[in-house]
Amino acid sequence: MIPYGDGSRRRARRGSGAVDEMLDELREEARRQGWPFVRWITREHNYRARGVYDRHATRTDWLTYQLEP
Repeated sequence: MIPYGDGSRRRARRGSGAVDEMLDELREEARRQGWPFVRWITREHNYRARGVYDRHATRTDWLTYQLEP
């Protein structure tokens, strides 16, 4: 997992293209490493982030489940 930083730093960079740059770099690293794909999860109501992700990746039909003990 790659942490994205604390909320104050994220707010300062909103709209700067930092996420686009990060995802471009991640794509290049995946190519260098020979990874077939990179997956991540986000909240369904995180529309701002999903808009960025939709520009870079294909949304899958997978759902995430969590079983608590």
